[in-house]
Parts: sequence; structure tokens; C-alpha cells
Amino acid sequence: MRQKPYAPGPQGQAAPHGPVPDTQRPGGDVDQAPTAPVRRPVVQTPQGHAPATPTAPPRHPAYSRGPHGPMPYRPAPGMPPPMPPPSGGRTFLSVLWSLVPLGTMGLLTPVSFLYAALKLRTQTAWAALALYLVGTVTMVASGPSGPLGEALFIASMLLNTLGGTAHAFTIRRRVFPRPDPVAYRNDQAIQFAQHRRELRQEARELAEQDPGLALELRIGRPDLPRRYDDGGLVDMNHAPAAVIATLPGMTAELVEQILQARQTVSTFSSALEVCVTADLPADLTSTLTEYTVYLP
Repeated sequence: MRQKPYAPGPQGQAAPHGPVPDTQRPGGDVDQAPTAPVRRPVVQTPQGHAPATPTAPPRHPAYSRGPHGPMPYRPAPGMPPPMPPPSGGRTFLSVLWSLVPLGTMGLLTPVSFLYAALKLRTQTAWAALALYLVGTVTMVASGPSGPLGEALFIASMLLNTLGGTAHAFTIRRRVFPRPDPVAYRNDQAIQFAQHRRELRQEARELAEQDPGLALELRIGRPDLPRRYDDGGLVDMNHAPAAVIATLPGMTAELVEQILQARQTVSTFSSALEVCVTADLPADLTSTLTEYTVYLP
């Protein structure tokens, strides 16, 4: 858009900066008036408060937006009672075990080191057991029988009491090792998987005994909002393709075969029927038996 050059205003005064309005332009050469930019109203907010931003409308709880469209809703799986974490109980037992020689004045030192020898199963542990056993026998056999007997008694008592206590504190970490955190997490994972298997078995039994209640509880329908935890079952007669695709070993082609077969037979009755009707691989039969349910 062409603009007029600077021109003096009336009585020698300079015209204001910017484009000259059409009504004030001499010579009859009229340009199109420039369009003023559209200004959006500014919302005044109280000092110290952030301006309100529009929020997205709430979505249905049955779906959450994923990279390829709505994703099925999955309730939080039920957790079994947690295993007791590694605590100071073993530390207390190890300290108590180490104080047995001191607390019994050396008489039960062989008992403590018999436990250590059985746990460690090393030649050094068996040799220590033999040494403290000799010390205990010497303490009992010597008694007050003159200076030599008193010397043997004191020496064996010091050996079994002080020496046994120091020795026990030295090896107590080996006798009472700390739990491995990796092994602890693996035990937790195994316990969780076993608990989920029990939930699936209970849900299948409920579906066999009372199909109507199973439908009301939405067993096998993780795509719908629900409160009952079925352990991860999938209802092969009613679940959509997105849910069937979450089963182990499933591919898009196999899901399509299952949906076509379901339209043909209307309802399935077992995992074997699904595999035969939909022409699925034979190794999927055990997987479907474990993770699927068949409601009317």
C-alpha cells in the first residue's frame, strides 16, 4: 500500500507522523485508508492473581486421549497385602545372637557358633565351633582344683566370653545377611502376579455362577468405568478391538480375525472355540484361557 511522503501541515506546521488521512491529502490522489489492527480487550485481573485461562471440557472417564485416539480406561489393579519390607528385625536378632557368649559367660558360646557353622558351612566356622567347645569343656572340668585349674578356668572363660563375643560381632553380617533389594522387589512382583491370577480365577467362577451379576460388574470390560477388579480379564464376546489387542500375543491381523469370527458366531463359549473359529495360532489357546472370559 503506497503512502504519501511527508508534507507540511496548515500554517507551516508539521503533519503528524504516520499516514495522512484521505480527507487531508491534497491533489485528489486518494489512497485506500489503512485498516487499523484489531485489538482484543484486556481482561483486568486483581493484583497478585494470575489471569484465568480457559480449561478444556471434561472428558468421559471411560477414555483418555492417546497418540492414536481414545485409549481404554483401566482401573488401578488391586494390590495384595504388601510384604513386610526389610526392617531392623534381622539386625536385632544378629546383635542378640552376638551377645549370647557374653550373656551366658561363655557357656552357650558353642551353641551360637554351631548355628554359624550350619549357616556358613566353612572350615573356619567348624574350627571355631571346635575351639569354643573345648573351652566350654575346660571351664566345666577344671573348676576350683588349685592354681592350675583356676588358670585354665579363667583362660577358657575369657576365651569363650570375650573372644566369642568379639568373634560373633565380626561374622554376624555373614551369618545374618541383609536382604537383597533386587530379590525383595522380585518377591513383590511374584506376589502381585499370583494375586492377579487369584482375582481372575474368582472372576471366572463368579461369571459361571451368575452371568447377570458379572455383566453388571463389567467383568472383562476394562474399557468401561467400573469398580470391580477382575485381575485383567477380557470378555471376548463384548470387548472392543482396542481391549482385545491388549492380550498377550495379539496383533492387528489376529484381532480382525476375531472380530469377523464374532460377527459370524455371535458369541464364543471358550478359548478353544475362538482359536478354531478365528483360525488363531494354537499356542494362543493357553493365553486366552488364562486372560479371557465369555459372557452371554
